[in-house]
Amino acid sequence: MLTALDLQPTPATITLRYPVQWYTPVHPHAASTEAGTQAWLADLRLLDSEAAVLKFRHLGVARYGGWPLYNADAEALATVTRFLTLWIFYDDMLEGHGESHELLAMAAVRGEPAFDVEAGGPYLRAWWETACRYRLRMDRAWCERLGDRFGDWLRAVREEAEQLRVLRCEGRQPEPGAYIACRRRSIGVLPTLNLLEYACGCALPDELRVHPAMAALERAASELVFIQNDLVSVPKDARDRGVNLVFSVAQARGCSLAAACHEMEKMHDTALTGFTNAAGFLRMEFPDCAPLMQWLEAAETMCHGFARWHLSNTRYEWVLIDLGIAVEAGTRNAGCVEITSGTVGEERITTCAVPARSAAPSTWTAYSSAPP
Repeated sequence: MLTALDLQPTPATITLRYPVQWYTPVHPHAASTEAGTQAWLADLRLLDSEAAVLKFRHLGVARYGGWPLYNADAEALATVTRFLTLWIFYDDMLEGHGESHELLAMAAVRGEPAFDVEAGGPYLRAWWETACRYRLRMDRAWCERLGDRFGDWLRAVREEAEQLRVLRCEGRQPEPGAYIACRRRSIGVLPTLNLLEYACGCALPDELRVHPAMAALERAASELVFIQNDLVSVPKDARDRGVNLVFSVAQARGCSLAAACHEMEKMHDTALTGFTNAAGFLRMEFPDCAPLMQWLEAAETMCHGFARWHLSNTRYEWVLIDLGIAVEAGTRNAGCVEITSGTVGEERITTCAVPARSAAPSTWTAYSSAPP
């Protein structure tokens, strides 16, 4: 299995650019939402271990929901933040669950009235409780669509885990094309885009859901977020012998991690262009559709918000601390490049190679700067 240890990257800087118009401050109810989410998970006995409490603390839930969901009202922010937070806990315990569990999870996410909350266990009960909140606003068809997309995410995660077992035995990374196709589904952006309709009170007309430009936008949004995630996950994936697009590109092209990260920068820019082109087309094609305008703005905020969360979150930084590398956003530190603030028309979010101070290999961390 290809890892950072094998590749010994040279220091480099990768810049992910987003339109400055996508920037928003953190949601004013973010802190109270984090406290409410923590109390809810504790009541469900999902924070009974020190490891679970530490994971919650490292998530930075106020930013995790408060940046991507700035457009939501307080009630919707609380509901979707619960969904997103539960999602991370659930993702980390999925291994070993088969198709029967997936069907139960889809029923819970749909909020089906006949769902047996006692038989499903605490995670599925949590999904069902969350679904009961959004079912108050959304119709049955919307809940069905969300459940279907969640089911596709479950299948993608299972397929990714099965693929990883094979690749570990063979000592290699997946081919970039196959990896990207699976990662678009396993990153979880597609169900989140559905949740934006609930969060912003802007249910989309059916004609928009099947429009080719909508499919292109959703594909580009998934790529933006999984590239963010893979960039900041390099140290963790190297340690855990996982798969990562950085490793996949480096293996396929026989290049260093630094060169692979530069290639991902280009992929990110291509995805951003695809997103903005699709959004622009939809705005021109449906200028009088108010729900679409709200949803597009929310989708832009989501992509940018997840970038800021990924690049400032201790869920990823603690891996670097384990390697003896100090990480502090926005400072000159251990050979890092100091981040400049946003230039005209864009905000810069930069990933830097950080040379280790010990015998550990060079690894990667990320910093974010926001306009004043």
